[in-house]
Amino acid sequence: MESKLTSRDIAAAYYRLAEMASEAGQLEEGSAELERMDAEALELFETLGEEVPEKLESLRAVSVRLDGEAKLLRAESKRLTGIARRLEREVERVRSYGVQILTAQREAGLPAKLKTSGGTFWLSTHKRLVGPDHISAWSEFGYTKTEIKPDRTAAKKALEAGETHPDFTIEAREVLNWR
Repeated sequence: MESKLTSRDIAAAYYRLAEMASEAGQLEEGSAELERMDAEALELFETLGEEVPEKLESLRAVSVRLDGEAKLLRAESKRLTGIARRLEREVERVRSYGVQILTAQREAGLPAKLKTSGGTFWLSTHKRLVGPDHISAWSEFGYTKTEIKPDRTAAKKALEAGETHPDFTIEAREVLNWR
């Protein structure tokens, strides 16, 4: 069974071909070194011609599979988050039953505290701020925060329009596409 080239092997072979093309331009026509390089280049081209399309197909298949799994996990995460929220609401509902029992006990003239073999139960008061839904009322009294965070879109548009700033650049990178 013939061993397959790895992605790194394929990339290294192409870099070697580019290197040989550069070196070949400096060699004399008909030299032994040039003939050796031609033979090596032909062998590399033959090997790459067979393996590159297959490797790209394999890479696409792996990428599509991983992307599908990531989407499934995101959906599962969203589903689990929904379940957790429902359970949290259920906790509040069940706790409200305990509040109702102790409140009724207090209204009946009994203490609003009960000790059992499993624990102690009592009522306490927790304070929570309730405010208007509209932000203007919060602003009017100075009860707002200003979050300063980078505006990447504005910075990119400014640099693409020709502005220059010493700490900002637009970095280009190549990505693989397929259909």
